[in-house]
Amino acid sequence: MKLSVLCLCLAAEALAYDASSVFRRDLATITGVLDNVKTSMEKLREAVNNNNGFADPEPLLLASNGLISSLKTGAVTINGTSNIDFLDSVRLIRPVHELTALGETLAGNLKQMRGGMKAAGLCDVARLQISSISTKSQDLINAVDSKIPTEAQEISRELTSGLTSILAQSKDQFSEQNCKEANQEAKSSKSASLLDGCSIAATATCCIVSLALIMTS
Repeated sequence: MKLSVLCLCLAAEALAYDASSVFRRDLATITGVLDNVKTSMEKLREAVNNNNGFADPEPLLLASNGLISSLKTGAVTINGTSNIDFLDSVRLIRPVHELTALGETLAGNLKQMRGGMKAAGLCDVARLQISSISTKSQDLINAVDSKIPTEAQEISRELTSGLTSILAQSKDQFSEQNCKEANQEAKSSKSASLLDGCSIAATATCCIVSLALIMTS
């Protein structure tokens, strides 16, 4: 009888150890993904800071594509892991805070460079890349949320709210309304000026000529 109890205790201890090992392994997988994303964000920040008037946009494109790839691969990797426990969920606070702080700095730098991007004709490219980064970031957030217990979901929402807010702000800063390339702004201004000349009492000829000028400008 004593032998049976001893064997049962040893078996229970072994199972507990295995479960703990799995949790630690999956936590390491998630934190590894977040570290990779952080590295990609740092590379993008460096590319933004060293833009040199956007004479060569390739470093920016490569760095932003690298971040998109890290986010996409990271979401797939995390989706393939097991759930983590509450304590390990708490251990994600530090890396998520680091990503949020880095994202805030990066978003601020991008906003300062918006004028240069307009002049260089990069608004459309920036808008596309930021949209992709936002989408893939949300996919990664959803992947992490799916691995943490219910009692930690509120903590997760609080942690990631900063990141989602930063992403939303960046998308707005580079929206079609807020980031128009130089030739688009000139054309828009000319269009408004010409159309203002077509008052209610103006002849149809005036409007037709104005619209023709807009289309050919």
